[in-house]
Amino acid sequence: MEANRIWHETVVEAYSNLITPGVCCSAAVYDLANRRWYQLNVRDPVVPDADWRHDTRLDEVPDDEWLGSTVEKHIKAHYHSTAALPPWNTISTNSSGFPVTFELSEEALVRRPISENFCYGIRPSDKLPTTRKCVFKRIDFDCDVESHENEIRTREAIIRCIERDRGSASKDQNYVMERRFNVVPILAVVLHDETSNWIVSNHSVNKDYLHDIDTELHSHQIAGFLMPYAGCSPDLLGMSVADSDRFGSTASTSPAMGSSSTVTNLPISEEQLLDLACGIQKLSRCGVVHGDICHWNVVLTQPESTALHAARLLLIDMGDIAPDYEGDADALGNLFLWCLEHSAKLRDTTAIRKRIVIATVLLKGGDLDRAIGVLSSSKTRGSFKRPLSSANQEVKRRRL
Repeated sequence: MEANRIWHETVVEAYSNLITPGVCCSAAVYDLANRRWYQLNVRDPVVPDADWRHDTRLDEVPDDEWLGSTVEKHIKAHYHSTAALPPWNTISTNSSGFPVTFELSEEALVRRPISENFCYGIRPSDKLPTTRKCVFKRIDFDCDVESHENEIRTREAIIRCIERDRGSASKDQNYVMERRFNVVPILAVVLHDETSNWIVSNHSVNKDYLHDIDTELHSHQIAGFLMPYAGCSPDLLGMSVADSDRFGSTASTSPAMGSSSTVTNLPISEEQLLDLACGIQKLSRCGVVHGDICHWNVVLTQPESTALHAARLLLIDMGDIAPDYEGDADALGNLFLWCLEHSAKLRDTTAIRKRIVIATVLLKGGDLDRAIGVLSSSKTRGSFKRPLSSANQEVKRRRL
């Protein structure tokens, strides 16, 4: 978000002022409004003599106010002439302010890092909740507007379903959304704090248009929404070198899929697939359709990344119906096959592999309930009216 921050009128403050009498003054100046550090070097040529140590000219002229106003003047001049933040972060001049040069220095040499710290949330006496790692999903293009609205409305539908359930109405809705429906929640819808400037700069409209539309309406334009960071999608997880090192070797063959090609060994289990299927079943009972279930629209959580305590598969990017979409159950079947191909834990155990293949057949036929039964305990599987043997026969006929 920092690189795309909307311009604000500069508010600068000199935070340090290192003076070498008679030689130079180097000041670190921070633009609070735009969150950028600058360095101002003030150098006056002085001919050394026996008394040069007593030259206090640079002690007196460039005080903090002068330093700050000098940096502010140059930042504003650049922005008003180019409509962009300066590409430089270092200003060199003398006590008269002329001549002046600009350059880009290494950021680590210019900024002043925060050296102090305050830790919270690790002691029993710490009562306030701590935040989670978050993701800001921003509207970048016109086509994003509808998909963002669909994502928001879909979560609202889930919340209404939670509110109708007496047992869940009093619980934290975000926790229930993750726990019961396997959906990553939206923590907050983010509005533009400078909507008028945003409309003018990002939409080809006459400025007079702003006076003709409802003030309350255009002041509630959304910039995007904030979500908890739940984890990586399985395809990205497979490409991550760091995760490959953590989970072990990622290269394996897939005899179960009739292929000798190299596939990724992802840490996905049968229990996680069952858990995801149960979440989608609950969504279906609430009348909610994801619309594009696939391996890049689920994330594999880590225990510390959510309010839950075990790694799970959660849904993201929901609300838009993909082209030629045959329904959530059918798409879940495709996801099961993808996971089977990319997880040795699933494909190398015969019993697990057979259950997933059978469940996939049922899902492709739209029978989500029976697919869940196949992946559940034997007692649960036995409660279905259609015997498991017939499902096995169907597998043989279709020869997945």
